[in-house]
Amino acid sequence: MLLDESVPDDLSIESTSVVGRYALNFHFSDGHETGIYSFKYLRGLS
Repeated sequence: MLLDESVPDDLSIESTSVVGRYALNFHFSDGHETGIYSFKYLRGLS
């Protein structure tokens, strides 16, 4: 599990990529780009 205190304050999303017609992949400032987030999942967060 990711702990809030382990995430740097200056972490940001540098870019996004569309995955098919159903999801996004985020590219973060620390170099990682793991995970595919469906539009349905992201809508549910709002």
